[in-house]
Amino acid sequence: MKARDLPDVIAQQGTPLSRRWLLKGAGGALLAIPVLPSLLSEAQAQTAAANRKIFLAYCFPNSTIRGDAYCPSGLPVAEVKDYAGFSIRRTQLKGSASGGVMRVSDVLSTSSGLLTDALIAKANVIRGCDYSGSWTHNSMHLGNFGVGQGFSRPDYYRRSIDQVLADSPSFYPSFGGTRRSVLFGSGPYEGTPSYASRNGSIVGLGSEQVKSAYQLYSQLFGGFVPGAPTAKPRKSVVDLVSESFKKLRGDARLSSGDKLRLDQHVEHLAEIERRQQVVGTLSCPGKPSAPADLQPAGEAAGSASHVATLRSYEDVLVAALQCNLTRVAVCYTNYNLFSFGDTADWHHQIEHFAAGDPLAQGKAVEAARKVVSEVVVPLAAKLDAITDTDGKTLLDRSLIFPVSEMGEPDHGISGRVFVTFGGADGAVRTGNFLDYRNLGSTPRDGVRFGLTIQQLYGSILQAMGVPRSEWGESTNQGYGARPLASDVYGGSGSGPTVGSVAAHPDAVWAVAGEKLPWFGV
Repeated sequence: MKARDLPDVIAQQGTPLSRRWLLKGAGGALLAIPVLPSLLSEAQAQTAAANRKIFLAYCFPNSTIRGDAYCPSGLPVAEVKDYAGFSIRRTQLKGSASGGVMRVSDVLSTSSGLLTDALIAKANVIRGCDYSGSWTHNSMHLGNFGVGQGFSRPDYYRRSIDQVLADSPSFYPSFGGTRRSVLFGSGPYEGTPSYASRNGSIVGLGSEQVKSAYQLYSQLFGGFVPGAPTAKPRKSVVDLVSESFKKLRGDARLSSGDKLRLDQHVEHLAEIERRQQVVGTLSCPGKPSAPADLQPAGEAAGSASHVATLRSYEDVLVAALQCNLTRVAVCYTNYNLFSFGDTADWHHQIEHFAAGDPLAQGKAVEAARKVVSEVVVPLAAKLDAITDTDGKTLLDRSLIFPVSEMGEPDHGISGRVFVTFGGADGAVRTGNFLDYRNLGSTPRDGVRFGLTIQQLYGSILQAMGVPRSEWGESTNQGYGARPLASDVYGGSGSGPTVGSVAAHPDAVWAVAGEKLPWFGV
C-alpha cells in the first residue's frame, strides 16, 4: 500500500509493513492505528502475519505462598508420562462456579463474569520448574540469577528472557515504529527484573522503567502525547481524525475483520482519552508528568490504589499492542501493591513469616488472589475481547507470564507456581495444570523438586519463535545458568543436596533443552 492509495494513511518510514500506520486528520493531527492486512498485497500480508507473538510479564515482589494455593485439587489426572527418570502429570483445568465466583484454586478465583470457562481454557498452571541454588531478593524473576541483595555472581549473569526476545532477529525481523520492549510499574526499591546486553556487559534496565501510565503513553505513542491536561483540554485526537477514519473505514478493500479491529482500536483510544485526558498531536513536546492519583505512595495507599494504577497501565498497553507499537512488556510492581487491612509493614510482618505462620500465610494467599483477580485476569479478558483479522484474539497471540520474587521458602526461589494466559499464536498448548514435580523425591524446605526453571525459560523462548541458536547456554541446554554445587539453596541454607541426592540430577539437566511436555505444540 502506498500513500497515494489512501491519502490519509501514512505507513511510518514509507514502508507498507511498518508496525505503525498513522491516520492523518485536521490541523496535522496524527493517530496511530493497527496495520490492516486486507489493504496489503498477498505477499505483504503474509510477511506482516509472520511475527505476531506478544510476551507480557508481571514481576511481583514477595510471595512465600504454599504451592497448593495456586493449583486445582480434586480433578482427575488426564495423562501421566515417565520423563527424566520420574512421573509427571497433566490435568485439564476446570473451574467451579458458585455465587457469582469462578474458582479454579485458592488464588485463581474471581468473578464468573470475568473468569469464564473460555478464559480458563486459555490458561495454564505450571508447577515443578524450580531453581536449585541461591537465595533471592528483588531481581531474579526472568532468568538473570547473577544478582541479588547481598551477592553478585558474574558467572550467572544473563539477559532476562524479555531482552532475549527484544534483541532477537527471529522475534523482531524488523522494527519500523516498534519499540523493542517496555518496562513499567512503580517497582521495588532495589534492582530490576529486566537485564540487557550493552557493550558486552549485562546491565539492568531500571533507568528505562516508566512509573506512570502517562509516561508509558508518551513512550509508546510518541510525540502526539501532550503535556499535563489543562482545565480546558484541546480537542480529542480521535475527533480530529474522524473524517479520515470515515474514509478509511469506507474503503471497499477493507475486510470485515479489519473494520472490527479498527473500530475496537479507536474506541479503546477514545476511552483512554476520557479516563486520563490524554489528548494532542505528534507536535506536542516532551513527556508529561503523571497525575498525582497515578502515583500512590506508601503502604497507607493500600492495594486498591496500586491495583487502579496497574489497570491504568493496562489501558495504554492494550492500545499499543493493537498498533504493534511493542510486543514485549514487563511490569515490575511495588511492595505496596499487597498493602491492605490492618498490616502496617506488609513485607516484614507478612512475607517473612508466611512460610511458617498460618495467619500470615492466609493474608499472603489473599493478596495473591487480589493480584490475579484484579490485575492479571482483567488484562487477559481485555486481550481476549479484541479479535484479530484471522478470528484469533490478541490473547491467542500472547503469553502473559506472571512471576513472583520468591517461592515457598522465605527468600527461596524454589516452589514457585506459574499461572499463565495465552497461546503464543498457537505455540503453547493451554487449558492444563502441568505438574512436573517428582513426587518420590525428598522435599527441600517443603518443596519437591522436578524439572528446572531453565527448561521453562527455554521453552518460553522457543514458543515465542526464538531458536536455541540465538541464546545457547553453556552450562545446560535450557536458559539461565546452572547453579554450582557449592551454592546455598533456599531460605534455610539447607544446600542443593540432601545426603547424596541432588535436587536436580543429571537426568533432569539432560532434558533441559527440550520443550516442556504438554506445554509446547
